[in-house]
Amino acid sequence: MTYSSQSSPDVNLRLVWPQWQGAGTVSVQQLASEFPFDVGRRGYAVGSAVLAAVLPPHDGPTVTAPVTMTDEGLAERDGVEAKAMVVEQLARALEIIRQHNPAIATLGGECSVSVAPFSALADRYGDDLAIVWIDSHPDVGTGDSEYPGYHAMAVSALTGHGDAQVHGASRDRHT
Repeated sequence: MTYSSQSSPDVNLRLVWPQWQGAGTVSVQQLASEFPFDVGRRGYAVGSAVLAAVLPPHDGPTVTAPVTMTDEGLAERDGVEAKAMVVEQLARALEIIRQHNPAIATLGGECSVSVAPFSALADRYGDDLAIVWIDSHPDVGTGDSEYPGYHAMAVSALTGHGDAQVHGASRDRHT
């Protein structure tokens, strides 16, 4: 979840973003090995929906970012698996955030769903923003790294060291 204690926007948005593509197909298959791939990837949507259902009520909208559950756009490009879907879904999530200018809580699939809200907060607060990233791995990979799953590249995207197209999508919020 992403919260900004400094913000005083008029809206508290819960962004439900069940993106699974950033995990990479191998990770989805390994994490849900007892299920067929098609069922395993739907677990990201179920998990996000469960999080949204168990949280207490809040005083703002809950919006779900559209995520495809098909095999469309899964090809690895520039060292990033499912790059086409990651970039497209990032743009959709940023548009939702842009429509609300909110304080943000993100309930989502995998690490890269933090890129859109953190990018929006960085745009809002500039140098007056600090992010503490706690994860089982550092998420500083790039397309040149051994692992092509975008979730392992989220921090790189936020710091401008990741894939140029993904980084550009996270920075093109107001165009």
